Amino acid sequence: MKKDLPNSKPIVDKLCELWHPIDARQRQLISDHLTVRLYKRKEMVYECGKVPTTLFFCVEGAGYILRETSKHHRILSLIGPGDFFGYRAHFTPSGRYYTSAFCHDDSIIATLPFDIIDQLIVESPSLGLFFTKALALMLGIADTRDEVLTQMHVRGRLAQSLVYLQWKFGFEADGMTLCATPTRAELGHLANITTSNVIRTLSQFVKEGLLETNNKKILIPDMAKLKKVLDE
Repeated sequence: MKKDLPNSKPIVDKLCELWHPIDARQRQLISDHLTVRLYKRKEMVYECGKVPTTLFFCVEGAGYILRETSKHHRILSLIGPGDFFGYRAHFTPSGRYYTSAFCHDDSIIATLPFDIIDQLIVESPSLGLFFTKALALMLGIADTRDEVLTQMHVRGRLAQSLVYLQWKFGFEADGMTLCATPTRAELGHLANITTSNVIRTLSQFVKEGLLETNNKKILIPDMAKLKKVLDE
């Protein structure tokens, strides 16, 4: 079934709310240059090495930021509704992406050219502060995950990644089923472990009562109990 793209007005309203204060002329500038499109599951949104031209805003769906090398793939961060992404490279000296972004699900993504973003930042310093805070938050999360994923044991890496998935996408209505449904390989890329270690460790967690699995679904009956794995 074809998914209808949303009216851009609510998206412009959301951006103006987040970037307050935005005057009427600036709002019209955003509205005139905003584009919205549907990305398919597993479709690349941007590619490593390319020069960024637009800011991305996830309206609906899910995705991930991936760092690829010849021998290793690692998911650095996750993308969900309401997230801005693809802007760090624009503010760096190299001016090129060092990661790639992919959609995990069919996703609706809005874009705004960086020349418009730069103009708005010059006119409204508060927008520059917005991105400064966003970059600081991004760096803090990355530092924490780097420490866990490079120094912690396999069990801790997987547990932390499951906690991160819950923080990012939440639970379903039952309060314990993760809304996200990553493949075992994607969990490995997220936790910085092999797919075989993901399968083995998930089985251990199930035996210990930390998790339940139902096909692709992962259930966490007691989040506090799972977090204790991080202290082992």
